[in-house]
Amino acid sequence: MKTSHYWPFLLVVGIALCSQVPDNSAPTSSIAGSQEGRTLWEKSEQFLGKEEYDSAFVYAQKAAERTEKEKNWSLWGKVQITILAVYYGQGQVNESASRFAELEKKARSIIPQDSVFWGEYYNYAAATYTEAGNYERALDYGLKEIAFYEKRGEKTTFAVACNNIGYTYRSRGDYDRALEYTQTALQIFKSDPDADPSDLAWTYGNLSKIWYRKKDFQRSFAYASKALDILERHFPGDKPDDFVSTYNDLSNSLTELQQYDKALDYLKKALAVFQTNHLADGIEITWHNLGHIYRMMGRYKESKRYMNMALERYGQGHPNLGKAYRHMGYIAFHEADLAGALQWLQKALLALTDSFPYQDVLANPAVQRVNAYQDFLLTLRDKGEVLKAMADKESDQKYLEASLATYDIAAGLLDSMRSEYQEGSQQFWNQEARPIMENAIEVALSLYSGTGENRYLEEAFRYTEKSKALLLAEALRESAAKQQAGIPDELLQEEKKLKINIAFYKKQVFREQQRSRPDTSKILLWQKEILQNRRSYESLLSKLEYAYPEYFNIKYQNSTITMAAVQGALPAGTGLLEYFKGDSNIFAFYIDQNHLRGVRLKPDSNFTGHLERLLDCLRDRNTVSEQGRSAAAVAAFEADASALYRMLVAPVCEAPPGQLIVIPDGRLSYLPFELLLT
Repeated sequence: MKTSHYWPFLLVVGIALCSQVPDNSAPTSSIAGSQEGRTLWEKSEQFLGKEEYDSAFVYAQKAAERTEKEKNWSLWGKVQITILAVYYGQGQVNESASRFAELEKKARSIIPQDSVFWGEYYNYAAATYTEAGNYERALDYGLKEIAFYEKRGEKTTFAVACNNIGYTYRSRGDYDRALEYTQTALQIFKSDPDADPSDLAWTYGNLSKIWYRKKDFQRSFAYASKALDILERHFPGDKPDDFVSTYNDLSNSLTELQQYDKALDYLKKALAVFQTNHLADGIEITWHNLGHIYRMMGRYKESKRYMNMALERYGQGHPNLGKAYRHMGYIAFHEADLAGALQWLQKALLALTDSFPYQDVLANPAVQRVNAYQDFLLTLRDKGEVLKAMADKESDQKYLEASLATYDIAAGLLDSMRSEYQEGSQQFWNQEARPIMENAIEVALSLYSGTGENRYLEEAFRYTEKSKALLLAEALRESAAKQQAGIPDELLQEEKKLKINIAFYKKQVFREQQRSRPDTSKILLWQKEILQNRRSYESLLSKLEYAYPEYFNIKYQNSTITMAAVQGALPAGTGLLEYFKGDSNIFAFYIDQNHLRGVRLKPDSNFTGHLERLLDCLRDRNTVSEQGRSAAAVAAFEADASALYRMLVAPVCEAPPGQLIVIPDGRLSYLPFELLLT
């Protein structure tokens, strides 16, 4: 018997099963009255099962009056659950939520605490508050549901409740807690030989989604594969929605693993399920995913076809709209339609934030109006790249300046994102944020080269410093989380929790604002939550700044040193040489008391060979012992050391001072610059 239901899609059919559970409520005082009340309740259940909510409500109200009059509190409790189900089915979640306080107060006085009523009530309260957007209350009731079934020793319903809470934490972005509860559910279902296979498949699917968001795509694929195996063995031709969800989970993981052909196969199977079962609801997500995979494969014609199909179904206000526009902009850019790409990206920015003069393709919205950070950041990245290409094509500096302005908005967004929790953020900074900084440095140096204005050189240096500060702050967070760095664990956990809450409610506000008819009461509720969490977060930062200043300064201070400040701090006869090693470029900055320089280095095709040979000689003792100081070995070393000097030092520092401070980056960090030969 199952009394709990899957959130957010509450299964009202489970309500009828409640009557099969023994209850310890007071006995009925009138057999005839009890029968009349039961008949009315059963009638309401029949209408509820057919989704005829008005009739179900009428009969449930009559049943409530009759059972209360007869003091048949056991049946009265079941009737109240039916009424909650009617409200939920009609989408009247606010009306339902408004009844909870009075209903709960009355039920406490007449229904025993171990009655099955309370498990059902907690479940409906959690689901109702979830739909109403009051996630704090939803979480509170969900945890009460777990405690209730754990105390009763009902393992199956306890496991379902754990899955529900896991879903809630996953939605909030707290993937560690989501994993904890969902793995608990998995262990219970696996240890029960009579467990419903659909529950096990559902749990594997939830774990797949959690690991996907934790960016462990191999595990995500493995769990989705287990879910599919159960569905194929136990439900062939049945449960189409579960098959579609699982096929998409498998495809998403394979896409991240760059196994595009296999990912396509699963999405085609999902489309076949839609067609076989004559389904349409949700097909646009599969179309979107197909468009994305074809885009990654460079098959732009097929990508545009499916993305346009998805866009047509999305309409205005869908949370995936901005992402789809960005994909279309990417395709237009790679088809050399720069003007078209810019138009698509402006539409994406408009979909991802409040209104701004998007008709002006050079305009950007303010960071303060952004709620969907990552999609917005990637759109700015693509727009900056398109504007740079337009500057090259048109030989027009205004596009280069617009590109730099766009990257500057992106850099500001990265500062804001530092206050938000992100799972797998070390990977994010390396794969997404750092390339943005690389592009910004390149554009700034191009403007410096074209104009000779030092402000552009300062901008390029600032982006270099910001990139390293972001990575250092993230590395510090990782270190503090693992080793605590002298910081109490409860402070680190509180910091994480507040970041998760702020990010979650900002996302909810954004999604609601995209609807054609936003629910202002939800938005106000979430904005209140954001404000409360921000105040708590600011209070926590004050504690960290006072008690752990080194941690605070590295992680939270957004200021970066300027070239002029470095120049003023250097003693006579001393220079500083700093590098930025990106995916495609190496940038070098040289500063002494009399010079400020910044260049994009242009190593020849032999650069990597020179670098790796020299590093191999330094770390491979066997090679050194075998070759010794032979003439050939010395000549090879001199050739590599001289070539690296010409490529890395000479272009930016013609005459090195007596003392040179080198700040390397990337693979250059392994290179002892003092060994290079002029």
